Amino acid sequence: MKEVAAFIWAYWANPKFHGKLPAESIIRRKHASYALEHHKEQPEWVVEELRKRTRYNRISGIMASMGAAMKVDDVDLAADVLAKGSMEIAALRSSTRLLDVTRNMAERKFRYEQRRDKINLYGTPSGFAWFDKWTLGVQPGDFGYVLGKRGTGKTWQLMMMAHAAQLSGERVMLVSREMDRLALENRYDALHAKLPYQAFRRGELGNVLEKQYYQALSEMEGMASLYFPEFDGPCTPLSIQAMARQAGVTWIGIDGVYLVDNDEGLTGWEGRMSVARGIKAAAKQDRSKWVVNNQLNREEDPRNATLDNAAYSDAYSQFCDWALKLVQGSDERINKEMLAQFLKIREEDLPTYPVRIKWDLEGMEFDSLEDEEGGGYSSGIDPSEMKY
Repeated sequence: MKEVAAFIWAYWANPKFHGKLPAESIIRRKHASYALEHHKEQPEWVVEELRKRTRYNRISGIMASMGAAMKVDDVDLAADVLAKGSMEIAALRSSTRLLDVTRNMAERKFRYEQRRDKINLYGTPSGFAWFDKWTLGVQPGDFGYVLGKRGTGKTWQLMMMAHAAQLSGERVMLVSREMDRLALENRYDALHAKLPYQAFRRGELGNVLEKQYYQALSEMEGMASLYFPEFDGPCTPLSIQAMARQAGVTWIGIDGVYLVDNDEGLTGWEGRMSVARGIKAAAKQDRSKWVVNNQLNREEDPRNATLDNAAYSDAYSQFCDWALKLVQGSDERINKEMLAQFLKIREEDLPTYPVRIKWDLEGMEFDSLEDEEGGGYSSGIDPSEMKY
């Protein structure tokens, strides 16, 4: 069907045929099995093609009007045409869709039965079973937010989620405003090859682990791409979105979102709100997945930090789909453990207690530690009672 539609578009756009549509007989010469059918609803890709063609025609008309004004040296008229035309094109780019809920009962029934039968239930795996249990994975259009103190493990957690997305076949881009590319590369290699990080970073793996590392590198060739971009100019949600589109990336991570520039030149709380709004808009437009992390202030007590009282987190909480806080007290640090506490999960009820996780960077073990009494993924530990 798409091949037939493409032929019709090309025929109509050809100046030779003066904007006429091909007759059925002409179509059958190219596609013998073609048969005309009448549908109540147009397929989405046909509607989108019509939108694109409308924008194309309008942009051509605006450019022709500007060219005519410039020929007679009427700069003011050309500027006026450009300003009004830009607003018109922006309006055409915003897609509006009406859904009649009395007409899609079969679709809704089908989606429910998929949930009931656990078919296509999860989005992109996060690399953490406890996370996927509560969120159903990272969904298209998601904006996820991770909060924690400096040195807690936010970059590692983001790297693990990016690696899991890459292993599931998605193209991934990890933007860091805190670490350089080589530091990120070292962490990625240690994670992927399951190497003790400090020994790897110092170049002290030994023969056996070196062979393990080289073997892991040789096996990377067939994997989906994972990019570490570098920005010479402003790093804003729009510039990140543009780079992701160019590379065909569908999963974007930002390490240190508080250092990301906003597209409106705003400062303070308004600037953070602009960044959060831009990230959510990009995720929704492209059906991509965005996961970002942010630092707690040094004075902030992580035991009591919430989305309402932690720095500019209130700005992000208004737009994010889920939010997670990483907390590590002295006992957890000694035992190579971490507590991960959900602060927001779409419309879901939040788990009562944080999740207790093995956090061993030498053995590269990050599985959840289930309660012996109650089972499941809830630690039963109250963060307010932790020692620092």
